[in-house]
Amino acid sequence: MNIPSPERICRNTIQTPSEVKDIDLVLAESFMAKGFIAQQAKLKAIWTDERIHSVASQMKNFAVLKSNYDAATDSVQLTKSDMDMLNMLAKVNCSSYCNGCLSCELAMKSESRIHDIMRYMMYYNSYGEKNEARSMFSVLPESIRKNLTSRDYSPAERALPNNNQDKRGNEEAARVLS
Repeated sequence: MNIPSPERICRNTIQTPSEVKDIDLVLAESFMAKGFIAQQAKLKAIWTDERIHSVASQMKNFAVLKSNYDAATDSVQLTKSDMDMLNMLAKVNCSSYCNGCLSCELAMKSESRIHDIMRYMMYYNSYGEKNEARSMFSVLPESIRKNLTSRDYSPAERALPNNNQDKRGNEEAARVLS
């Protein structure tokens, strides 16, 4: 496996999807060996963060409900190594989600809806909610959808905190959500 060094992760120099998949696989195997899944570990990590006061978790079936319940009620504690692995995964993925700061919108000087488009792409790519993502995208103003691939997003890219590349993300959004 090709696991990148923490230094490359912190500098946002992960280059290939296979590097991200390798980190995901190591994380999943590590937690499975301890008797729980990565999603349970993520919940446990969130619950230990004193900055977070509530969590919304979509539970579409009883298996997910039971998994979340088990994570909340078992006595398994995350180790420092577990937390380090989760932090590494978060850093690898930080450029693919919107943290809600709206820096992109302010930098664009006119409505761009980058934050919405990034959220729809997260639903599409990370949660497998392809139809829901397409449905939400379809109600954006036509001017936004129509100019998605031709607009200059460099002001937003410079303003964003997580090294997001909006032009590339918006090109993918135009392709898969239209």
